[in-house]
Amino acid sequence: MQRGALRTGVALGLLSLAGLLSLAAFGFLVWALYGWLALSFTQPAAAALTGLAILLLTGVLAWLAMRTSR
Repeated sequence: MQRGALRTGVALGLLSLAGLLSLAAFGFLVWALYGWLALSFTQPAAAALTGLAILLLTGVLAWLAMRTSR
């Protein structure tokens, strides 16, 4: 039972981190869209790639959380 509680805690921690990272990713993507429309293509494109990278990391963390909670 103690081991199950520890695994659940780790899974919740990873899901919390994934949630925070996904919020950051959406922030970058929104900023990128605004910047893309308002300015030039270089900085917004970099922000979009950063947002996609954060979303990829979020997916990996969510996958780890689901795998850990089994």
